Amino acid sequence: MKHLHQHSTGSEAVRHWWKQRLTAVILVPLGIWFVVSLLTQVGSDYQQFVTWLRSPFITALMIGFLVSLFYHGYLGMQVVIEDYVSDLARRAFWLILLKLIWLGTGLLSIIAVLFVALGG
Repeated sequence: MKHLHQHSTGSEAVRHWWKQRLTAVILVPLGIWFVVSLLTQVGSDYQQFVTWLRSPFITALMIGFLVSLFYHGYLGMQVVIEDYVSDLARRAFWLILLKLIWLGTGLLSIIAVLFVALGG
């Protein structure tokens, strides 16, 4: 894997930079929505929360929030590894592990939302 800041082409680094900025911009309104939504659920019981989450619009927003959040986090951690792990073999190991962990936890989060939203 190429180091984004020293070894990759300028266009790869620019694409990565734009992806980080785009996910950050998307996370602003979704993050505000998420916090406000959780605050409105304070005092709700489990069934009220499930009813709220089963709204297709709420489910879609929650999944959008999770996808953006996990992808943004992945992109940020990727840069940290590429900047601070100089040994190429170790860097490749950590990048693969990072991808597996972030993809796995992101998918599990989305599956959990869908499980609740679809009545599982």
